[in-house]
Amino acid sequence: MKPINKLEISIITIFVLIASFVVQGSLDNESLSELLDGEIKKVVTQQNKQIVIAGSFSKSKLIRINSDRTIDWEFTEKMAQSGMNSEIRALANQENQLIIGGEFTHIGQSLVGYIAKLDAEGNLDTNFVKNSGVGFDDRVNEIIVQPDGKYVILGDFTSYNGEKAPHIARLFPDGKFDSSFQVDSGFDQAPHFAKLSHDGKILYVSGPFRSYQNKNMPYLAKISLDSGRLHQ
Repeated sequence: MKPINKLEISIITIFVLIASFVVQGSLDNESLSELLDGEIKKVVTQQNKQIVIAGSFSKSKLIRINSDRTIDWEFTEKMAQSGMNSEIRALANQENQLIIGGEFTHIGQSLVGYIAKLDAEGNLDTNFVKNSGVGFDDRVNEIIVQPDGKYVILGDFTSYNGEKAPHIARLFPDGKFDSSFQVDSGFDQAPHFAKLSHDGKILYVSGPFRSYQNKNMPYLAKISLDSGRLHQ
């Protein structure tokens, strides 16, 4: 039997979510269906129980559903008017702030280099933009928030604001590059998915890569987050 991948889980999650809302009669299913006219890439739940859906939708790349099962139109319309020039592929929540990554390079007039941070109202974190400089040189596929608040980023990129980042990098919450995360040669190809261990010390990474730090690691790697090295 083919294993269910992360995207399929996200799609199943949102279908179950929509179905439960419609049964209870509290969600405008027609409006939501119009908004979800592309691929669903990520779904996260925020601390205030709002649900954020990211993807390649034509109107708004981010859609938020309130805890009372109504569409957060203020947030969704703001995202629709943000000027984001391509799709979101990665999404993480940190204390109701959103870290987004994907194929976009601009939000409005701001160069964001495939990654950006939004506050709870959907406003662009300009300090993060300043610290990230030119950002990544290619798309972001996954964002993981560590227990200490730092971000591990995975994707097709090989650099971050001029720093070597072979398909993996770690950032501080303000967007600065964390040079203490020693990935060396990194991955030979771009990872697609990642998952934190229960204790938050190990990152499980999967994708079409064959090696990490020049060691044979076909399709799956375990990385120690205290160092960036392979977990032994």
